[in-house]
Amino acid sequence: MVRFFWTFIGHAILLVLGLYIFEKHARCFSIYDGLYFLSIVLIIFGRFIDIRFLKGETVSGTPASTAHLRRHILLLAPIYLLFLILAHVFGVLF
Repeated sequence: MVRFFWTFIGHAILLVLGLYIFEKHARCFSIYDGLYFLSIVLIIFGRFIDIRFLKGETVSGTPASTAHLRRHILLLAPIYLLFLILAHVFGVLF
């Protein structure tokens, strides 16, 4: 379940929250922004739990390490931060 959360459910939650922010023209620092950031933290925490305690693997089936976690964080955080910013900007414009 942890792997399913950080690979699919967590990202789906971020997508839904981003689209909601866009459609409702939500202002910055609303409850939805807080939920959005909480979801990012939970995805990272889920990945950490998967690697540390559940023998997490990479896509190719090799054991994942903390280097994979760092790479995941460095890729995930900027992309979803940009997605949140774009949701706010385009929500106001359209």
